[in-house]
Amino acid sequence: MKPPSLFMIDDQFQWYSNYSDQLKSEGFQVSHAEDATTALVHFREHYASIDVVTLDLMLPWGESHDPEQPLAGISVFHQLREISPNIPVLVLSNLRREEILDQFVDADCVRVANKREVNPIVMGKILIDLIESSSEPSSTPTSYTDQLENLQPGTDDASRYHNLVYHCLLYIFDDQLKNGRKEQTIQGDTKRVDIVFQNKAKSGFFFDLNFHHKVFCPFIMIECKNYSVDPSNPEIDQLAGRFSDRRGNFGILTCRNVENKARMLERCVQALSKRPEYIIVISDDDLNVLLSLRTSDDRAAINAYMDKLVQDLVMR
Repeated sequence: MKPPSLFMIDDQFQWYSNYSDQLKSEGFQVSHAEDATTALVHFREHYASIDVVTLDLMLPWGESHDPEQPLAGISVFHQLREISPNIPVLVLSNLRREEILDQFVDADCVRVANKREVNPIVMGKILIDLIESSSEPSSTPTSYTDQLENLQPGTDDASRYHNLVYHCLLYIFDDQLKNGRKEQTIQGDTKRVDIVFQNKAKSGFFFDLNFHHKVFCPFIMIECKNYSVDPSNPEIDQLAGRFSDRRGNFGILTCRNVENKARMLERCVQALSKRPEYIIVISDDDLNVLLSLRTSDDRAAINAYMDKLVQDLVMR
């Protein structure tokens, strides 16, 4: 497997030198530009071989200048995305002004970090996470369905199943769920959640979940089980254990098949009866229906399908 290619856009030479040395030792191939003009020229020529970018917002302009944009880094970000729409970017800044950093909240494959607070080791982990989150198994929904069918239950294909579920959900709910992360650490790095999305819905199922059903769900937590048998109480308890007053109380358990649907629903109902822990189960059959509806751009039907799963849970 080839080393990940990192393009660092930063004008602070000492900072770049220290961080790039550490990242090279961790296996990254590093290229560099110190102003907006040079960065864009380099990226246009080499974007196909670049896996991830770090971008300092306080970058100098160089020869070019956008009079309508006071921060060169923001202008560079948008131009990078025009050249390569899915390039992962780690935005770095010492600024704490929300009106600046909020511009990146809804963008996919973007992380924002305070330059003073992120060290090279943490940065390396963030960059790998960005690369993995952006590496789609395929760009076509039909292929998603084909790959799902070809994946075998069990540990050998567990990682591929995890990755495929991430991209299926990202495609199905692209208008509602943002900033997806795989293997998200929680509780002081003592636990991991397979997939976490931010709920940024302004309409649709995940908006209704919060606004109408009154389910606290700023983050949607997902656990993926590539089992040949139905998940049982330990898997329900594991997902419920990821909930909190900060993260939210809604999660999705994905699995390959559900033989005993009534028993599975009863497990989820029992979890809800103890405390406000809302868990729905999505099997391959469910994913295939949702993928088909998304391909037809029938978002109303997607919302209705998901709402039915919640109704089955709360009306039991």
